[in-house]
This record gives sequence, C-alpha cells and structure tokens, in this order.
Amino acid sequence: MVVRTLQGKRRFLWSASVAALAGIVAVIASAAWSPLPSPTASPRGHGAASRPASAPAQARPLSDYAAIAARPLRGPLFDPKPAPVVAPAPPPKPTLNAVVTGTAVGGEQAFAVFRSGPGEEQLLGVGEAIAGATILAIGEDSVTVQFNGETIHLKVQPPKEEP
Repeated sequence: MVVRTLQGKRRFLWSASVAALAGIVAVIASAAWSPLPSPTASPRGHGAASRPASAPAQARPLSDYAAIAARPLRGPLFDPKPAPVVAPAPPPKPTLNAVVTGTAVGGEQAFAVFRSGPGEEQLLGVGEAIAGATILAIGEDSVTVQFNGETIHLKVQPPKEEP
C-alpha cells in the first residue's frame, strides 16, 4: 500500500499544475503561429493549384475587367436627393388697362368716359366694350364692368393734369 505524505501530495499537485499549464501554452502557441493556408492549397481547384508548378502564370485579358471599368467608381457614395418638383407658376392675372375719368347719367341714358392710354379717351355706354371689358352699368360715381369672368366696380378718378 502506498502511503502518501502531505509533502508528497503537494509535489504531485505542483507537477500536475505545471504539466497542465505547459499543455495550455503549447495549444495557444500552435494556434497563434500556425501558417495561413497558402493559395496553392485552394479547395475549389482554381488558381495556382490547378496549374502545374512549371507553368508560368498568365494574366487575364482586359476584357474580363470591362464591367469594373464601366462602373462610376468616382461617383458619390450615396444617391443625391431628387430635385424638388416645382409647379409652374400660374399665368399672371390680366389687368384692366382703362380708368373711368367721368360719367354722365341723365334719364334713361348713361355714358362713361374711359382713359385707356395717354391722350386716349372714349365715351361709351352700357353694353359697349373697352380693353376686353364689357360695361354692365353706369352710375353717378362708378361703373360696373365684366372683365375676365369677374364683375368689377370702378370708381370715377378725375383726370390728372398732364405737364
């Protein structure tokens, strides 16, 4: 029968610990210093392993790289924002280029004096047209006209003195 003393047990545990530590260090060292797989050991059979060692390496023709050359490699790395869609501005609303400078109302007849330009004055009655507007009614100090689908009330503006 083997009788172990306390000192013998300590020695045994010490040597077992050193052996285990050496084993762990060996595993780590072999993993860290193992060579990387070489290109000659290609698992698919492509590349240098498929050629005999004595055959020179051949360059691929430039036509193989046409797809790469056709890509916009210097373009932005993101898609640019689309330009905002701007609705076209509505056409400007036409303006009535005539001014009422006076009216004459008497009995059943009424007339209005219109100035449509410098030195151009016209005397018109109800139903007549000036500058695209039709006269609907003539009062003592205003004229009602139909212009561009709208009914407009024009006030009499006395003529200005021309220099």
